[in-house]
Amino acid sequence: MIDLNLATLYLTASNCADTMVQKIEDVRMKPGPDDSLRILKEGNLRFASGNFRNPHRDTLRLAMAGSEEESDHVLATVLSCSDSLVPLEILFDIGVMDVHAIRSFGNICSASEAAAVEYGVKVLKTPLLILLGHTRCGAARLSLNSAQGKSDPLDRNLSLHLKQLRNAADKVVKDFSGLEEEQMLSMIIEANLWRNLEELLLISPAVREAAISESLKIACGIYDVSSGRIDWLASTSTDSALQRASKSSKRQ
Repeated sequence: MIDLNLATLYLTASNCADTMVQKIEDVRMKPGPDDSLRILKEGNLRFASGNFRNPHRDTLRLAMAGSEEESDHVLATVLSCSDSLVPLEILFDIGVMDVHAIRSFGNICSASEAAAVEYGVKVLKTPLLILLGHTRCGAARLSLNSAQGKSDPLDRNLSLHLKQLRNAADKVVKDFSGLEEEQMLSMIIEANLWRNLEELLLISPAVREAAISESLKIACGIYDVSSGRIDWLASTSTDSALQRASKSSKRQ
């Protein structure tokens, strides 16, 4: 009887060990660009519907973070806004070592943000790059109010940081003055997203070449802070931005 119990215990322990090894191996099989995007899209749908799982936030994941290479795990580089309305790991229902997150006020892409993206693409080898705007964007609202003369002049550093966004706001106010303010704000938010993608592709040969070679997939979306859902924008527009940047005389 004792031998039987010992045999049963041994088999149980072996099965558990095999299961753990399989789980570890599964984790180390880093998804490609399409699967990475699918994982993040599914996570966002879980979050928006209230069925989130909060994965990769346990002590095992912390132990892995302290001992394993980040590049073996991180799914995507994400450039988003610094606004508190956009908590990346929460809205994608992910956790530790899942995304290389870059947050900038107004999701503006300048040299420092481009450097962080390059680190994600080249060093962490993320197969996916996401540029994420969001509704009720404070930077876009500030730029719109300034363009409409509804606010005091922007402080020096704000004015410098939001120069291109203010230009977009000026154009929308000039060309679409008959629209409701919220409609103009939505147009500015999307225009800002595409402008920042083109800026990134112009100033970063590494990102541009990775996208051209298709080792990097680029996706753009706008997060609705009220519903929790991301509206993913047409990939054809992303492709067009890449083509324009590749042919531009301003590319670096």
